[in-house]
Amino acid sequence: RVGAYFKQLKGTLLLVLEPEFNTDPSDAVNAWPYFSRVLLNGKAAVQQQLAGAGVTVLYGAAPGPWDSAAELDPALGEFARAADFLGVQAMYASTYHSEADTLAAADLVLQRLTEYHQRYGKPTFIPYFVISSYDAASGSPSGWQGVQGQAIQGFRELCPRLKSEAHAFGLSYMMLADDPRHHGFFGEGEYHFGVMDANFAPKPAFDVLFAPWDCSAKPLDSDGDGFSDSEETAAGSSPYNPASLPPGDADGDGIPNGDDPAPQDAANGECMAING
Repeated sequence: RVGAYFKQLKGTLLLVLEPEFNTDPSDAVNAWPYFSRVLLNGKAAVQQQLAGAGVTVLYGAAPGPWDSAAELDPALGEFARAADFLGVQAMYASTYHSEADTLAAADLVLQRLTEYHQRYGKPTFIPYFVISSYDAASGSPSGWQGVQGQAIQGFRELCPRLKSEAHAFGLSYMMLADDPRHHGFFGEGEYHFGVMDANFAPKPAFDVLFAPWDCSAKPLDSDGDGFSDSEETAAGSSPYNPASLPPGDADGDGIPNGDDPAPQDAANGECMAING
């Protein structure tokens, strides 16, 4: 059926095989030594259907972010090495997750995608990205709107690292508007995954999601002092201590970096003239 549907399309398509792959004890497919073969057979079947159709399909899989690369390898490793990309789920709702875990979602996804890239050498993708605005504690459909927006903002802030460290090429938000017919694992939370309500009125997270994203790769700056780790290592300062800066005068304002409140902004240095 997938192959027949794809024949109607044009261009390059992404196909995520078994996106719900996870290590839940009730369906622990990570214990299936033949799971990669099932996925590879599915890939071959689609390719056969599309022979001569003029459509390019890139194949990947998307386990949950709780699955480390080492945990996945026995079942998924063979397919991962033959795949075009690897993805990860980022689906969060108050009916299952705590607020703290939801706000840390971007960090966990970055960690997992970086592991997958390092182990398998593949680009990465986030095909299942969605945060529910439903608050299970109060029963309010909008009670987690702030958490929803903050969690999405976390992905925006980590976008340069997702690109440079995990070699991520994109993400796909799963649901634009709330759908009261959308049933699933997260119960009531499933109905409120949208960044718009069921009447298409935008929630606060709408603007967070659709504002322009800056994913340009930036040099790693572990301590956030404005000097990259590589610059600090070469200069002999600590890349993990914001009080430890490279020697010199980076902005040329006459104030040494260590004494300058804004060592990379010549307009914001503080100079004192002494007359005597």
